[in-house]
Amino acid sequence: MIDYYDIKSWKGKQTKYLQHMTDDGIDKSTTKRMVPLKVDIVKLFALLKAFISPIPNGIYTMMLNGLPLDNMIWWDFIMESEVGYIHIWRTKSILEVTYFVEGEIEFDINKFFHTNIKNYITDVQAMQLTFERHSVYINHYQSYKECVDYLWKEISKIDLTPPINNNNKTHLIDQKEFDVYSSKIGGFVENSVKFHTLGKSLVLNAAFTIESFLNLVIRVGATSQLRDYPDVLKKHLNTSFGDKLKNLKFYSIIFKQDIDPEHQAIKDSHELMTLRNKYVHFDESSDHNKLHDIFFDGDFPLHPTSKNTSVIDAIQQIYHKPDFNTVKKAYEASLAFASYLQSLFVDKYKQSVIVLMRQNPVGYNESRKMYSAIYNEDLMDFFLPIPAQPET
Repeated sequence: MIDYYDIKSWKGKQTKYLQHMTDDGIDKSTTKRMVPLKVDIVKLFALLKAFISPIPNGIYTMMLNGLPLDNMIWWDFIMESEVGYIHIWRTKSILEVTYFVEGEIEFDINKFFHTNIKNYITDVQAMQLTFERHSVYINHYQSYKECVDYLWKEISKIDLTPPINNNNKTHLIDQKEFDVYSSKIGGFVENSVKFHTLGKSLVLNAAFTIESFLNLVIRVGATSQLRDYPDVLKKHLNTSFGDKLKNLKFYSIIFKQDIDPEHQAIKDSHELMTLRNKYVHFDESSDHNKLHDIFFDGDFPLHPTSKNTSVIDAIQQIYHKPDFNTVKKAYEASLAFASYLQSLFVDKYKQSVIVLMRQNPVGYNESRKMYSAIYNEDLMDFFLPIPAQPET
């Protein structure tokens, strides 16, 4: 008697499946479905490849457009035996299976796959060894870039116009004007605190964006010799920002020429990195952290007057450093740096490297020793709407 729970009793054919799909005389209600099928996908694929077909043989696979990862269904297998067929496929989200078994045979599809993986684990493990392992890493460049884009979008909405009090000509003011002015001061303070929080964060994240972009470019474009000596790669990555730029082409296969240190994007990036460091380490000797000088004659203050009130001056000194133009320049510098480096990519690598830089997370193919795109950039899930059923 044939054991239909043994995968060796099944073959990678589509005859029964196609007959079932096209023959109107067959009762389609006898087809069973399990969604989702909960089984280790790597082991399942290894089992199917070892015993059913060396490559996925289903109709969805035949209709793939581009790479499997670019499609809503990545792969599928169809198998049949004397009693029926099994169709199993992997969508972007889940594993699904439909199957048809003739007659009165009780067939547990879940048991079928788990039992065969267990019974043929040696074959499964041997097949797994032929698969390429991709380590998955956070793409910090893409993460920081998204932070910077979001921060700039929010900063651009903030009104930092200081409220005017009678042109600041006198300290005398009527009650109505005082109430209005006080209300405006409250809004100005709130906006200023928000700007300071987001603006300083943007400066830091913009610098991180530049540094992480450079580090990722170094890793993605590393020469084969550099990959063979990870200690040397690590030393290169740990050098100063300027040294990494200076030696970039020497260690990379994706650059057609050296970095021009006089290019405005490079100058602005150096300036931003310096500003970031001065903020982080609070270097009091740096002009980046110094506002101005104030004089006293003993206990008598000799503060200069300004067009604004002392309250507004204080708020601006506390919360408008860095100022709007500095924040804007930091944002633009992060964009210009990436754009300039991309303009120096060798043409045959340019598009694929840019696509890879957008991946988050990003993969590293441990077999081929190179970075890889392991997810589709499209964040849409795969759902198939079905007509609403009438209420009973």
